[in-house]
Amino acid sequence: MLSVIWLGCWSVASVADADEALRGRTIGVTCAGCHGTDGVGSDMIPTLKGKDAASLEALLTEYKAGERTGSVMPRIAKGYSAADIKAVAAYFASLQD
Repeated sequence: MLSVIWLGCWSVASVADADEALRGRTIGVTCAGCHGTDGVGSDMIPTLKGKDAASLEALLTEYKAGERTGSVMPRIAKGYSAADIKAVAAYFASLQD
């Protein structure tokens, strides 16, 4: 019985993660101009593809709060809600080679 409950919870979590990544993909379209459509940056622009979601979320939150400067990211991140940041971080983390 416990394994059935656990399996059900895992399935719901997987669907929620997939939905969040899909929402993040929609938001992430705005990132493509600099970070590429596949999340791969360049010499001057970091790659987001496959990075840890928690790290990406923390970075975007720091940009939003003005704790990180030196790029256009603070202006961009200010336009995102906390849910947007979480979703876009989940999307780029979901991209794999």
